[in-house]
Parts: sequence; structure tokens; C-alpha cells
Amino acid sequence: MQVIKIYSSKKMPKMVRQRIFERSGNELTNVVKAITPLIKEVEKRGDEAVLDKYARRQIPIKNLKVSRLEILDAEKRVSSGFIAAFEQTRENITAVCTDQLTGLRNQKVTTLLNGNLRVWRKWLPEETVGIYAPGGRANYPSTVLMCAIPALVAGCQRLVLTVPPQADGTLPPELLVVADRLGISDIFKVGGAQAIAALAYGTQTIPRARLVVGPGNQYVTAAKVALFPQIRIDSPAGPSENLIIADEKANPAWVAADLITDCEHGPDSTGIVVTDSKDFAVAVQKEIELQVATLSTCEVVKESLKQYGAIIVTKDLAECVELANEYAPEHLQIMTNNPLKIANKITAAGSVFIGPFSSKAAGDYATGANHVLPTGGQARSFGPLSVETFGRFIEFQELDRNGLTKLQSTIQNFADVERLPAHKQSALIRCE
Repeated sequence: MQVIKIYSSKKMPKMVRQRIFERSGNELTNVVKAITPLIKEVEKRGDEAVLDKYARRQIPIKNLKVSRLEILDAEKRVSSGFIAAFEQTRENITAVCTDQLTGLRNQKVTTLLNGNLRVWRKWLPEETVGIYAPGGRANYPSTVLMCAIPALVAGCQRLVLTVPPQADGTLPPELLVVADRLGISDIFKVGGAQAIAALAYGTQTIPRARLVVGPGNQYVTAAKVALFPQIRIDSPAGPSENLIIADEKANPAWVAADLITDCEHGPDSTGIVVTDSKDFAVAVQKEIELQVATLSTCEVVKESLKQYGAIIVTKDLAECVELANEYAPEHLQIMTNNPLKIANKITAAGSVFIGPFSSKAAGDYATGANHVLPTGGQARSFGPLSVETFGRFIEFQELDRNGLTKLQSTIQNFADVERLPAHKQSALIRCE
């Protein structure tokens, strides 16, 4: 049985196309309903509700907060190679975020009416930020870096990290070391919808956060959606996804390798190749089958590709771009003869990787660009996690008497048309 199927863009069965383009996101409404009782329990009972859930799953947790002894033990178990990788990634992310912050702080004051009117904005960081990093059977210290560094550069005062515990009630040492070296002292062994609820409402030990960021499964995504606007969120970042635009000159082995990277995250992840060459599609299909067979994550990848994977053959590259913009992927890779030309036509994607050497894994770990991105088509409405996420603008405006006098006629005309006499009077009373 083929690991991934090839479809013609014009002959793709309607049900198949719908399943692939909607991903697992069409289940979110039902998930929100399912987790609502749990969210209410956490709001009502706090830590007790969280601990009860882990007790029922026989995960031994007595204290939700990670102790200093656990951090010190983790330091002994982490390799020097990992520490070197951590330092390089921290340096790159910090450099990117520092440039972002410079743009936010340099806000121009607009002066109008010969100096009688000034309008400007001021950017303020959030004080307390909740970070969710996937855990349990997964170990993603890179996500802690991606979420924490923009917050620190932004000037957020307190970071609260929640991570699902492993079966033995612990957290991976690499993740703990990264969090500690970034200065995060509030680290909690809690995951899923209950973690988002705990951050939204606060518990006896978990501080309340105004902003919650970080990727997770459909339960985490549903909780973020359900608790908005109780909390502000980055985006509904759910199961990982990758779409690759490639022409016949691309390397099929490289395309196959990159497609598989997202699929090994879980069976609800997605991987799609769109190409204008049927021969290339067949070559990629063969490469995928060869490479998947060698992976320890083989079964997960196969299930992902079975449910949400596809190689789609189009009439030309223009149609590839149309499909990519319609799909609005989390990750979009372009491996064509003139990738920048294609990139300039993209209107909906979380992060775009231009050219054959811009591997998706490089963005996940090392380039400094953020890997916390909108999924499920949400790239049409949301952007990547960045320094901007961790604050908000306040708008200011200042008029003197002459400035208000010069606007008097405009104010009166709009107030008359909109039948709002108090608006008109509030301006007139100052100029009488």
C-alpha cells in the first residue's frame, strides 16, 4: 500500500480534498464542548482539579511546580553538545527579536494642523505571560526558546511555563535546563486544556497570565479558543503542517525529507506537495516510501500521510501558488527554479522557506525565525509569534484650543449625519 497518494488537482475527489484542506481543525467545535467541564473544574478547584486528573491517569505528581533540586539534577544529565546548540539558537532568536523591538519602540509622532494636533502610539509589554510547551511523550526545548526569548526581549516581567509531565511525573532535562538558563523560575508540570485553564484563572500555585502562547494538540488549541477573551492568545496553533511547492528541477529526496518532518509530530499533522510535474510527483512518492521505512517514527508518519497527506499535480506553478494560498499552511517551502518570484506571490502562510537549502528543520531550531505559527488555515488571520505578540499599543492624541477649533466643522457635520447631538455639543462647548 502506498504511503502517500498522488492526485490531479482537477480530478481530486471532493471528499478527499475537503478532508485534506480542512485538516483536523473541523473537529475543534466538538473538542471545545468536551473540555468545557474540565475548564470549569479548574476555575472552581484550582490545583486540586489538576492533581486529580493526573491521579486518575496514575501519573505520580505531588507538587505541580518544578523544584530547584529537579533543575540541578537536569543540569547533570544534559550533554555539552546540546548546550552549544542552545547557545547558538538563543543568539539567533535574540538578534531577530531585538531588531523587531527596535521597530516597535521607534514610533513616529504625527503632527497635524500646524502643530495644534498630535497623534502617536506607545508600545507596552505584557507583565505576566503563560507559555505552553508540548510534553508528555514529546520533548520540545526549542519551543521554550521560541516562546520565552521574544517575551524577554519585549520586557515581560514574569514568564510562567507549563509542560505536560512524562509518565513518571517528571519533565525532560533538556527542557528544564533551557527554561532555567533563560531565567524562568515558574515551571509547572501540567498540560492539556487544564494547563490553559490554570493560566487563565490562576490557581493556588500557578499564577494567572493575561497572555498565553505556545503550540499544542487540539485540546490545547480548543482551550485557548474557549478561554478567549479571558486570556489573549498568540494564535490557534494546533497540529503541525507543511506544504511544499516544487518543480521538476527540485531534488525529490530533499522534498520527501522535508515533507516527512512535520508528519512525525503526530497522526493529525499534515504534509502536502504541490508540483506541476507528474514525473516529479512519482519520484517524490518513491522517496517518501524509502525514507519513511528507516524512521523510528515510521508508524506515526504513515498515519499522518494517510489521513492528511497528498501529492497534488497542477497544470502550472501559478496553480501551485493558488492552492498554497487557499491552504494557508503553517510552513510553506518553495523549491523551484526561481523561488523568490514564487514567494512574492504568497499571501497566506505562517513561515515561508525560500530555496532548496532553506530546510524546514533549520527554521524549527536554528535560524532565529519563530516556529510557533498559525495552523489550520489561520495564517489568513494570524502571523508568527514575535516580539509584537508580547505587548500591545496604546494610542494617544492631543489637541489644543486652536486644533479643536480647526476641526469644529468636520465634527459637527459627522455628528449631524449620524444623529448624535451630544458628540456635536462636546466639541462646541469648548469653543464657545
